[in-house]
This record gives sequence, C-alpha cells and structure tokens, in this order.
Amino acid sequence: MKGISHITLMCKDIVRSARLFCDLFDAQEIYSSDEHNFSLSKEKFLLVGDLWVALMQGNLIERSYNHIAFHIDEDELTN
Repeated sequence: MKGISHITLMCKDIVRSARLFCDLFDAQEIYSSDEHNFSLSKEKFLLVGDLWVALMQGNLIERSYNHIAFHIDEDELTN
C-alpha cells in the first residue's frame, strides 16, 4: 500500500467546513463545483499538505458517502 489516496466527508455546510480546514490545517481549495453537481451533491476538493480531502454537502444520514480511499498498486492485489 502506498498510503491514503483521499478522504471524502459529507458535511451539512460545505462553505463553513472548507473554511475550517483552511483555517486549521492551512488547506488549499483546489476545486469547487459551486452550483454544478457532477457528483451526488456540491463538492469542494482541498489539499492538506499532500492529502486530498473531498467535502460533499449533504444531510448527515445513517448511510453516507464518507470514506477513506487507499492507494494500492494493481500488482499488489490478490485474486
């Protein structure tokens, strides 16, 4: 395993959450979908050091899109 590829978090207020990451972790906002939803909802991509954090706006529900994705080379996978 090479490490974490990205972290995706659902949040109620995407603007406030992005500001929190920028203020606390010196994150850089790389992308904002604004009103164009290419995914499930509005999203912002942030870079915290060399870690990608994707914020998606939505209601906090029992089943959500929150996840951590690991970077693994294909040849390391077993059948």
